Parts: sequence; structure tokens; C-alpha cells
Amino acid sequence: MSYRESYEGETIERAAQTLLQDNLGDALDDVEARWVDIDVMTLPEPVNWGRGYRTFMLELASTYYPYVLTIVERFEPQGQEGRRTAQNAAYQLIYTAWVVADTEADVVDLAHRYGEAIVDVLQANPEIAGRQQRNQKPAVRIYTDNVVHLKNGVSGDSQDSADTDYLRMVEITQYLED
Repeated sequence: MSYRESYEGETIERAAQTLLQDNLGDALDDVEARWVDIDVMTLPEPVNWGRGYRTFMLELASTYYPYVLTIVERFEPQGQEGRRTAQNAAYQLIYTAWVVADTEADVVDLAHRYGEAIVDVLQANPEIAGRQQRNQKPAVRIYTDNVVHLKNGVSGDSQDSADTDYLRMVEITQYLED
């Protein structure tokens, strides 16, 4: 990735994060309303936002969640390789939402609904930083493992339900093109 593409990746990453920050609260409210007759659940707005990967997510106290991260993971030049002509580019964006809940069942539902809300925002905004979405439906991956998480992050008894909750991650992948 050249300097220019790195810079454009950062620009896209920041624009994507701003888009979510500006619209995710309303999208969470809309998802709550869709589910109200089936299974009522209050969807908390994100507490923290970030760009890039976080290796320390398990060490954070529950009060840090939901935590939403945005990263431009990949830049892909499009067109014929080796030609010195103008090329388009594709950028892979990954949005991750880390959520916690007191029960395993609730964290599963929370992860699914967070994914639904993020997809709603992306579908309502097919352009980010002057680039168009490659497809209408971003890929969604709800990680199947629920991690027993210490509510205080690094202290507590992992065998005591009063000290633990459940942590889950949902990942949404989107491609943008010039």
C-alpha cells in the first residue's frame, strides 16, 4: 500500500466511524422497535469507539462496552496489473461491535441486533468518503463463542456469576470502490 492509499484508507476509516457515530443511536432505536412485539430488549448505545484492532478487549471492564471499532483492513487495486494507467481501488472495511450482557442468551441477541443496526446504517448510506459500496448487503459474522468475561476486567472470580458476564463480537465487512 503506497502512502496515498494509506492516507485514503485512513480518510475512509474516519468517515466510516463518523457515519456510525452520527447514525447508530437512531438505528438501534429502530431495531428495538422492530423487535418490541417479539422480544423486548434495550440496546445500549456504544460507550467507546475506536479505529483499528484491540488486543486487550477481554481486559476491559463491562462498563467499557458496547465498544465499536472501525478499520480499513485492505486496499486492492483494480484493473490490469502492471499498466501505468488510472486504476480504481477497492477498500475492505471491517466494523466490530463488542457487546456484553449478564446472560449468554442476552449477549447472543444483543450481538445479532447490533449487527442489524450497523447494517441498517450502511444500507442507508451507500457512499462513504466518495466511494460506493460494492454490494447492498455487507457480510455479517456473529462469532459463535461467548466469552465468560470478568465484569471488572482483570479482577474477580471467573466461577462466581456475580463477578462475570458474557462478551461477544459481531463483525460486519463492507467493500467500497472508487
